[in-house]
Amino acid sequence: LLDSLMGPSRNVSANLRTGEDFLGENVCKHFLVGCCPASLLKKVEHVAPCRLLHSVALKEELDKHPQADKYRGEYELSLLRRMEEICAEADARASREKRKCRPAETLVKLPEHLKIKVQAYEEARKERLAEADAKGRAGDVEGSRFPGESVCEACGVRYLIGGAPARGSERAKEGELWEEDHVASKAHEGYMQLRERLAELRKARR
Repeated sequence: LLDSLMGPSRNVSANLRTGEDFLGENVCKHFLVGCCPASLLKKVEHVAPCRLLHSVALKEELDKHPQADKYRGEYELSLLRRMEEICAEADARASREKRKCRPAETLVKLPEHLKIKVQAYEEARKERLAEADAKGRAGDVEGSRFPGESVCEACGVRYLIGGAPARGSERAKEGELWEEDHVASKAHEGYMQLRERLAELRKARR
């Protein structure tokens, strides 16, 4: 923690400091010039965590270095390429997931023999089915149908369209992700921030 705040040379006399600790192999160069993608996406399973040092003090050290522009340019290019790589992976994932999306259905009902089985072994699920059936009989097709699926363009994640209003659907399986839950997730927030910073970096380097 102290290295992050004050740098690894915090206990070295000022006249002995080189002013080049930021060059160390254990330092996250992406953090020095804006952000560490792995830190933004720390809630994403397929993005490896960053084990390097994130130090505000080393950011300041870089800014004061006589060759700051040279190093900053190198680090920004590396960061740009890494963010483009992550976004390209998300775009490819979105393309794959779109082909798997199930369409919305008008009305979903279980056969009687399955309803009996549900009543015996899944009491909580039975209550949701009863609610869905009641909505269907009342003409509330929206409340009883399978909502369909879509894919997040930022993350490449497939989800069920909507949220709480559609939870009466019997086709909503445990573990499936709802749109409103995904949009509120830290992973989605991280991808949105990453794409925003990528756009800013591309603009700055033109």
